Amino acid sequence: MPADKLGRYMTSDLFKSKANAAVERAVAKLRAKGITPAYSTRQTASPSQTSPSCHSPQEPKANEGADDDTATE
Repeated sequence: MPADKLGRYMTSDLFKSKANAAVERAVAKLRAKGITPAYSTRQTASPSQTSPSCHSPQEPKANEGADDDTATE
């Protein structure tokens, strides 16, 4: 599956509903065995805390070691 198609699927409502159903089944199985699942709530990161998108312009990376006199050939 191409990455763009996978990305669209993973952000779709269908994927979210399937993932939520899978989590509900897993929790039910744990509870049936007497195991209480631990829950943690993540806060949504603000846009300034997220990694840059693959579509946003980025600074070119410096060519490390290209002009280094200590480099061996």
